[in-house]
Amino acid sequence: MRGTAKGDEPDPLRNWKADQRAAGIDLRYADIGREALRATRRALFLEQTGQCVYCGRAIELEARTRYHVEHFRPRSRYPDRELAYDNLFISCGPQQPHGHPQPTCGKEKKAWFDETCHIEPAPEDACQGRFVFASDGRIRGDGTPKPIA
Repeated sequence: MRGTAKGDEPDPLRNWKADQRAAGIDLRYADIGREALRATRRALFLEQTGQCVYCGRAIELEARTRYHVEHFRPRSRYPDRELAYDNLFISCGPQQPHGHPQPTCGKEKKAWFDETCHIEPAPEDACQGRFVFASDGRIRGDGTPKPIA
């Protein structure tokens, strides 16, 4: 996981949520407005420099079948985080031009999440700072000791 530094929630998403609340409508990701979804995808893409938050594959924003708006903490288990912007990331999707989907990414990951065994992809220092990424693709820990439980 490369991680990402989160920016501010896009205005169209914030405005859509406010309008829904004002109308007494429950917020659901499935109901998100087109403009808010487009702005959210674009903001996530820019934050992550066009890369999957998990495996680092290049994301093509125009190819919607090749990426997935990822809920780090799954909607099925964390319904209160369904539209929390700090829980949203872009992950590669099921249709990749070269190779198969990664088992850790997008819809392949499914609702897997273990609160006791994860590294938060944001903020940046919670993830990237714990690893050294070599130019040959190898990844190793930075030597930070594991916390004592």
